[in-house]
Amino acid sequence: RTPQVWIEAKIDRKIPVVDASSRTQRVILTLDKWPRGFAPNLPVTARIELERRQNVLLVNKDALIRFGREWVVFTVVKNKAQRIPVTIITEDERRVEVKGPLKVGDAVVVVGNEALFPFAPVRVVNGRTTKSSIPTKPSSSTDRGGTSAQR
Repeated sequence: RTPQVWIEAKIDRKIPVVDASSRTQRVILTLDKWPRGFAPNLPVTARIELERRQNVLLVNKDALIRFGREWVVFTVVKNKAQRIPVTIITEDERRVEVKGPLKVGDAVVVVGNEALFPFAPVRVVNGRTTKSSIPTKPSSSTDRGGTSAQR
């Protein structure tokens, strides 16, 4: 298995051909520091940060539910479900940046939310809301620190 190494690099050139099936594109990178053991022309798999967004609200993807044409999350207020409409801004594999009346610290339902409706009684498991069910406001949407709400 190839080890994972995180390094900073800049895109020097883009190869103007996109693989439609994998939605990937080849690029030529310029490395700030040459990692030990790397050889010139070595193929790599990279995650490229296209934009850094500050002070965004992230929720776990599982918290989102589609109602007609709108996306919503359910929060819990006094053990009752509250439907909160949100707009999806961007997403990655597990987190979604949203805008709407949702606030940092609101308890968001990520399990069983498909069966909820407004004002439905909600039982909080273990008598508490865990950090993993609370949306957070990380330093950026590309933060790898896992500060977003996760199941």
